[in-house]
Amino acid sequence: MQIGSSKQRRVSGRKTRSGCLTCKIRHVKCGEEKPECIQCRRTGRKCDGYDSNNINVIKPINTTNMNLASVLIDGIGPDKGRVLYPGTREERKYVHFFCTKTSQAMSGIFPTNFWSFLLPQLSQNVPVIRHAAVAVAARHEHYLHPETISKDKSEQFSLQQYNKAIKHLMCDISSPKKGLDITLITCFLFVGLEILGGNHLQALQHMRAGVQILYEKGLNTTSILPIEIERELFHFILRMNIQLSLFGHPLMPFNLTSVDEELSSQGKGFWSDISGARHSLDRLMNKGLHLIRDAGLERTTKCQLFRPRQEEIIQQLQAWEKTFDRLMKSPRKCISSLDPRIPLLLRINHGISLLWVKNCLATTELTYDNHHPSFEAVVCYAEDWIRVAKDFQEKATGENPESFTLEAGIIPMLYWTASKCRHPIIRRRAIQVLRAHPAKEGLWNTALMVGVADMIVKFEEMNMEYLPIEQRIPADKARVYETLMRRGDETDPSRPCYVRLWYKPDGPNGPWDFQVKYVY
Repeated sequence: MQIGSSKQRRVSGRKTRSGCLTCKIRHVKCGEEKPECIQCRRTGRKCDGYDSNNINVIKPINTTNMNLASVLIDGIGPDKGRVLYPGTREERKYVHFFCTKTSQAMSGIFPTNFWSFLLPQLSQNVPVIRHAAVAVAARHEHYLHPETISKDKSEQFSLQQYNKAIKHLMCDISSPKKGLDITLITCFLFVGLEILGGNHLQALQHMRAGVQILYEKGLNTTSILPIEIERELFHFILRMNIQLSLFGHPLMPFNLTSVDEELSSQGKGFWSDISGARHSLDRLMNKGLHLIRDAGLERTTKCQLFRPRQEEIIQQLQAWEKTFDRLMKSPRKCISSLDPRIPLLLRINHGISLLWVKNCLATTELTYDNHHPSFEAVVCYAEDWIRVAKDFQEKATGENPESFTLEAGIIPMLYWTASKCRHPIIRRRAIQVLRAHPAKEGLWNTALMVGVADMIVKFEEMNMEYLPIEQRIPADKARVYETLMRRGDETDPSRPCYVRLWYKPDGPNGPWDFQVKYVY
């Protein structure tokens, strides 16, 4: 039965005429205990208080030619109370779960209006977003509580919601007046759904589709989002572009010329908050990866043509670091109240990006031996990150909500450090820190990346096992230049990850060879 039916309204009115807002939304009787009602305390929910005795029922919003600005305020009733939205009781339960748990997890450690404000609002109002969000939330709940939530039931319900979302999405896409915002957002909710389900290939397909949509059609001509949230969405897609590139997919050449204008202004205190620093680094990382992809693996004399671009990006990364140092020393309240993991993660990303660019034109893997202090600095920042993270996890519920996020965190950077740093102690420290951070970060998961990193170390050191660990520095001919991974279905442990290791057994000027390994 639909929520808008008269019978349903009579039942909900009888049960929830008074009480806290959370109980009203859930259709349960509230005892109105202070400061929190027993119903909320018993179920671990946040009690939203007793400010309003009114609750309204609204109809589903038609997303064809709609105005998202109105959607953002339709979720508040005229009495400033919460609105009861359409859907079954189970759907509303998971909308609540998405708003309070999943949306925060998907955004990672950075506070953003896109995830903390826009997505919860849209999940309440827009049918396609609501069903996609409910599907993600159901899988997220099972991911957090696999011992108490039935996998089969969760998967079945999630699949039903996924199919409903696709049905609404097809209707939206068929409308010539429909903007791209809802399509893009739905696409990335599907990415989270597939990652949580262990369907790596499907997640890649959705991610690639979202990035390509923005690249081909852009947001400027069709977007009706507030400018701040549009900017966040664009930079989120830039970060997805990086993830795709690191998994062997083409890097979309977005227009990044604005980064030059920003960097030229940094000496004047350009950034007003941490988001400015993050967005600037997003663009610099994209620029650096464009250079790396253009140069390719074959380091020939033609690579000298890329020297001016290399030097320019190195200078911009160095300018970023100086400006970031000034920002972190500023007395602004927005800096002093930051989650301390945020500056650590930005410094890790910056350090690895600088190593990428500095070494992208080298003809030998021995070049990385000149940067052991930089690799060690990255590992030290990551060790601090792990220590700080313990203060943010398992405080109230015993959960680790940040064990899943759509954003890349420390996993890819520690994996790359373990792969490219041949200092035997530093690379083992990198793997140790990585192992201490069991999580899914975008397309990466700890267990797999630890397995591949261990396998690379074993491959490069296989003829040095008789030596003390601190002396196991492989020759160039034993070093892995490039790794190609093809992942199977994470839900089926019998299907391993295919890993191809490329190396040059006759030295940097010799031909390529490869070996195929499998990691479970």
